[in-house]
Amino acid sequence: METPEQVREKMFQRLQTLKAKREQERNDEVARRQDMLFKGSNDTLRKEDTKFYNYGTAIEREKQLIDKRRTIEQKMLEEQVYAQLWQLDAQKKLEREMAEAREKQEKVKDTMAVLDWQKQTREIRREQEKDLISREQDMLKQQWVLEEQKEKTDAQQ
Repeated sequence: METPEQVREKMFQRLQTLKAKREQERNDEVARRQDMLFKGSNDTLRKEDTKFYNYGTAIEREKQLIDKRRTIEQKMLEEQVYAQLWQLDAQKKLEREMAEAREKQEKVKDTMAVLDWQKQTREIRREQEKDLISREQDMLKQQWVLEEQKEKTDAQQ
């Protein structure tokens, strides 16, 4: 608990602090305005101030140009990396497509080999069947000739 006297003492100290702060701010503002008035009335200081401002602006512009150049270089570097990645992907794709084409050719070649084998096998069977049929026909002709001869001999006897 504070006594009313202590509260008044704290308030008085706070008031003194705020007054001193306000007075300091006012003095700073007055000094700043007097400095501006002095610089504005003095031509050489105004010229120097303008030169200083121009140099500062030029330096800032150079910094901006340097930053812009860095960004452009960074983008170019990134583009080169992306171009290299794209080229690697294109090369891998080409290799994959070539491998797939070789595999397809191998499959076609295998299929054609199987088809040729089947064709040859059919031809061999047809020839064997033709040979068999011709032998059977020859045997039947011989049999008929023999039977006719036998019938003729039987008829003569």
